[in-house]
Amino acid sequence: MAQVKPANKKKMSKPVLAATIVSIVILLGLVVSLLAGSGFFIRIQEGASSDNFTVNASMMSYYTNSVYQSWYENWYNENYYYILLGYEQYLDFNPNVALDKQTHTATGKTYYEYFVDLTIDTVTTYLKYCEVAKADTTEGYSFKDLEKAANDYAKESLATISEAAKKQKVDTETYIRNYFGEHVNSDDLKKALVIEHIASDYYTIMYERIEDGITNEREDTFFKDNLESFVSAEYIIFTLSSTKTVEFPKAEDYVGGATSEAYKKATEGKTAAQILEAKIDPADYEGGAESAAYKKALETAEANKKANEESLAKDNAVIEALKNAESEDAFKTIILEYKYDTTLESAYSTAVNKLGINDKLTTTVLKENKDADLQAAVIAAVLKGEENIDEALLKLDDLKKLFYGDRFSAHFDTAYNTAVKNLTDADKPSADALKAYKESLKSAVVDALLNGKDDVDATLVTLPEGASTKWTEAVNGLSKNVVKSLKESATKWIDAVKTIPATLITNLEKVITDSTKTAAYTLTSVLGNILFGGVKAEYGVDYKAHETQGTTAQVGAHGGYDVLATNVENYKMYKADLEAQIAELDAKIAAETKADKKADYETEKKTLSDNLKTVEENITKAEEKLANVETTSEYSLTAYWVTESAHREDYKVRDVGHILFQVSSTDTTGKYYKTSDEAKAAAEKLLKDIEAAATNGVISKEKFEEFGKVTHDSNVFYENVAKGQMVEEFEDWLFAAETVGNFGLVETSYGWHIMYYGGEGEDVAWRLDAKTGATNEDMNTWFEALPEYGIEINKDIFDTIFK
Repeated sequence: MAQVKPANKKKMSKPVLAATIVSIVILLGLVVSLLAGSGFFIRIQEGASSDNFTVNASMMSYYTNSVYQSWYENWYNENYYYILLGYEQYLDFNPNVALDKQTHTATGKTYYEYFVDLTIDTVTTYLKYCEVAKADTTEGYSFKDLEKAANDYAKESLATISEAAKKQKVDTETYIRNYFGEHVNSDDLKKALVIEHIASDYYTIMYERIEDGITNEREDTFFKDNLESFVSAEYIIFTLSSTKTVEFPKAEDYVGGATSEAYKKATEGKTAAQILEAKIDPADYEGGAESAAYKKALETAEANKKANEESLAKDNAVIEALKNAESEDAFKTIILEYKYDTTLESAYSTAVNKLGINDKLTTTVLKENKDADLQAAVIAAVLKGEENIDEALLKLDDLKKLFYGDRFSAHFDTAYNTAVKNLTDADKPSADALKAYKESLKSAVVDALLNGKDDVDATLVTLPEGASTKWTEAVNGLSKNVVKSLKESATKWIDAVKTIPATLITNLEKVITDSTKTAAYTLTSVLGNILFGGVKAEYGVDYKAHETQGTTAQVGAHGGYDVLATNVENYKMYKADLEAQIAELDAKIAAETKADKKADYETEKKTLSDNLKTVEENITKAEEKLANVETTSEYSLTAYWVTESAHREDYKVRDVGHILFQVSSTDTTGKYYKTSDEAKAAAEKLLKDIEAAATNGVISKEKFEEFGKVTHDSNVFYENVAKGQMVEEFEDWLFAAETVGNFGLVETSYGWHIMYYGGEGEDVAWRLDAKTGATNEDMNTWFEALPEYGIEINKDIFDTIFK
């Protein structure tokens, strides 16, 4: 059954075992086995064992291949397009290269070591779950039932494999050996599947037990400890910065010729030939303030400072306007107006890039004739979410007139040069006479074109005095040719211009999209403190909703003329945050009694300490640069509009049902609809039946399910759906619904859905996430506290498995 694709949004979700139980699809041969299929493998050799369970070498071979195949499927899907385009050399893994000859970038291990460790972790996890499952004496729980379900699952899996083997016309044992190793047989595979399934089922049992024990108080604690996962703010941000970097030189750096700091900086990274070509002479660096190099550097700095001061005056006005904006749309409008000219030039260039030189206006002429009404209409469309504007706003007749007047000269010159190419200079009129003729013809040609005529009124054109008979005969028909060529070019140009508004709207929408940010809770930056400054104290006591959206949202700007000083300030703020995190880890390390947990803390501390060292080095560099740079002429100004202040997701989740009429143009099974129109027609037909069975636009869930059975795809009900989990159109309908039992029709990228509103869930969104997060955390704590159960792994067998 097709599923509605979740949106790409980070959410906490229910975890699975350390290694995902391999699906039967993978069992049917997603990837070729790792085993070479040769060499002597002693089936009775022990691969791993615990107090009550044993994994022989053949079972370990299956687990190794399952781990590899599951990993390979994910890797292949993530890198599909690289592989498709033949860019494998840019990836850090090659399935055709020996595992011990390539490195797993994230861990620094060879892929051989990586897969060995992954398999050991997987098998160790399975054995621990099996041991604790066997030892569990909880009332109402039965290990025998768990074992029976695992054996039933293993039998069903082997039966499915046997069917697959028949289709490939091989026996089951051969099929298993082909995909899971030369010496894996059905008996060992069954044993491996039983252990795997016991572990999976008991994991689910324990997860549900722990989940059932999560209280509101535990959710609150998890929320407070993980604010960055729950609290966010959304805002539009716009930054204008210096056009130049201004570095005023120090005279003392220019004393010493080839030994001076300035000379070393000028020649750094250059070859002798490049130094010679650039004419960098040590003599220019003698004499400090009197040196030629110093004077040149000073001149450059002054010029850059002046450029910055000029741009600052303009940018300050924009930022000030943004600070004073009274609404979100007003804030966006100022940004769009600022970006409009450059975006228009880009859209125009795209539209006319295939036209010839005589078939388009230059961007200079276009800028000089920029239409304020068009700009206002485009910006209004962006703000309303519209895709285009009324074509009348393009004022095409005015544009044609502009084109005819601007391009006449080029078309006249082409036609005239062709007409008189065989005449001598003596037969041609003087330059002044020709100029007068050209001007009178221009007016007549433009008039003819605007009135839809194919040629000019001859009475409107004055021939040059003294024009020869030959010349007069040569230019006969010239006006008609100019009219024709201008008309053809104008038609091409106007067709191109018609595409500009849609492109403009798309590009300007991207400006706003790129400027719109979602920030997770953090206090490690200036803006972070502005957005989240009071959040921790507020959420740590009693929850109180922040203002959201509209004119009551936070509006402001920050910036300065001292970019380098701001960098130093930010680095120092980051340093203080890292020091606090390290101090917190030191306390955890001192209190921790478990060696493995202490080691994890130490690893985390090392990472933070390395980051701290880098930040300290950056502070030193920034302070040194600050001492050598005229910072008052550099600036970075930022204005922001907070569209949604710091908040957690307090809305209630919702339940929804849908009947999907899925579209697939490549389907050959007949299961799906070939086109959207076909799917829509089928959905509308069923919708009429649903409407007929409804009472006041409402239908029962049971009745809706009955209607769902008549489609090629069953209806599906989703519970506790949060925002950001479904595709946009699906979600928009769901969270706009008001009455339980209402239904409607929605198109998504999957096809057409008949929707059903199931009502609100009991919990608000953030509590569901907090419950999941707390359950995961407590599950990990419980698992880490389990005894070792005498688990031993025979690492030597991996040399045989990974042949």
